[in-house]
Amino acid sequence: MNSSQLRHFARSGAESFAGDPLYVSCIPDEKERKKVLYHLLMVRLSISNREDILVVDEKERGLCVFRPAGQKYSIGDFFRCFNTLPLITRYILPAMRILSFSNRLDHSVFGENTLLVEPVFVVPEYQGQGVATGLISKKTEEFRKAGIPCGLMIQNKNNVGFYKKLGFHVIKKESVERYGFDNYYMKTE
Repeated sequence: MNSSQLRHFARSGAESFAGDPLYVSCIPDEKERKKVLYHLLMVRLSISNREDILVVDEKERGLCVFRPAGQKYSIGDFFRCFNTLPLITRYILPAMRILSFSNRLDHSVFGENTLLVEPVFVVPEYQGQGVATGLISKKTEEFRKAGIPCGLMIQNKNNVGFYKKLGFHVIKKESVERYGFDNYYMKTE
């Protein structure tokens, strides 16, 4: 992924995720939330080019990343991205809170050979037009045929039905009372 695409998807992802309950609970101010999400996504997408599988819509309307559940990122991975500096200097507390939830996505919940869908987003003006469905369903079907399950964690209960239509089922629901939402862990067969 080139730097122009990286910035495009980080901006689009920040817009797409701005209303997610996890991010709203961590960063109440919407403008600040979008800045933090932009920098987090710049870091996340910058370090995705190794073992991860990046699926980009042919018109760059959306992006889906599949990563091995057992893959852990090191602090060195994060320092390879120039956007780490704003995260650790200005946005350290919200970023740490958000990353603490992301770190729950591992093989202890999903199993060693599971690929995690993380992140997936569509440019806001193309949402509701089947872009995410296309990005996710094509790859999850390929993985299903190869015997590789896929998993994900979401906080927006309105998205549970969407993922069920794509073949995912809830394997665990975890209440996060402190922030007022639930984590839904979902997996394909």
